[in-house]
Amino acid sequence: MATARTLIAEPAAAAAGPFHLSSAWARCWAEAYGTGTPHVVELGGARLRMELGEGRLGPLRFPLLAGASNLQTCYFDLEGDASPGALATLPPRLLDTGAAQVRIDWLSPQSPLLAAGRKWARDHLVCIEPFAVSPLADCTGGFEAYLARTGSSIAKYWKACRRHILNGPIHFSIVAGGPGLPALLDEMFALEASGWKGRDGTAILSNLQDARFYRSLAFAAAEAGALRIALLREEGRLVAYEYCVVGGDGVLAMKVGYDESRSRLQPGHLLALMNIRDACADPAIAWYDMLGNGLRVAPYKQRFATDYRTLHRIRLFARSPTGRLLHALHRAKPAAKALRGRLRGLAGRKRG
Repeated sequence: MATARTLIAEPAAAAAGPFHLSSAWARCWAEAYGTGTPHVVELGGARLRMELGEGRLGPLRFPLLAGASNLQTCYFDLEGDASPGALATLPPRLLDTGAAQVRIDWLSPQSPLLAAGRKWARDHLVCIEPFAVSPLADCTGGFEAYLARTGSSIAKYWKACRRHILNGPIHFSIVAGGPGLPALLDEMFALEASGWKGRDGTAILSNLQDARFYRSLAFAAAEAGALRIALLREEGRLVAYEYCVVGGDGVLAMKVGYDESRSRLQPGHLLALMNIRDACADPAIAWYDMLGNGLRVAPYKQRFATDYRTLHRIRLFARSPTGRLLHALHRAKPAAKALRGRLRGLAGRKRG
């Protein structure tokens, strides 16, 4: 089954690095979510974009310097490349802002910042912890190799799709821009809002900041040649979409929406598999990344995953009284959590 594609006429000049770590992405994010005072650290040819605001821990309020990131970020890191020597100078430069704590989230195992943070721990108050897990589908080696990696359930599902769906009124396509993009975004977001996300208030249209971010990001990604929207239509009617961007050698699946009235078709699952199949045919794509928003991976993502990537958070604390208190409280959290678990277990056994 051939994939129909709608492309913009000509993307702008290619960015120096992955789109999700570009200044275009940072601009879209800041316009939608920026609330603190922007703070940009220059590191030779690289930039680290931060925000200085207020952090909270119970009744405690303190100055917090945080990476310009949230759940919509995918990954966070430097914009550009910095030498290890330049990265070694970061802690005092970050703490000179008056922050009691510096927090940098969404760092991949290959992150230069993560590698630098592990060295900072020799001379500074630093805590590094797992923050989220991203499920991945390995797209190298072709689609048949992917099916072999997933096990029998996905292979059987694909056979059922081919037999019952792909020769029917189902149409799969990829959109990377074009004059119809504004109307398509309206159609996609309305579909998502019509389902459980709309009822729970977690749909893109439920939050003005999210709506602004995803609209502006789509146009910026299209201009950079990094937009990839996968669509599934049944007799012309949109039944599922995946809002993706291409970052480096991976497809980042940021948002998914589907028609709940077509649950027997499993349009969301079918579209994911079609998107993976298409990515496997592109030699420039190594991973289809389902992204993670926590340490627990949703079962449906596990179904399609062949690998997992653990993302990390760095916390850097000032040696001020407030910074030392925050450091001590953070280090005590695992022990306190374990103690609560043991106490609850004892209470449960007594009730039993």
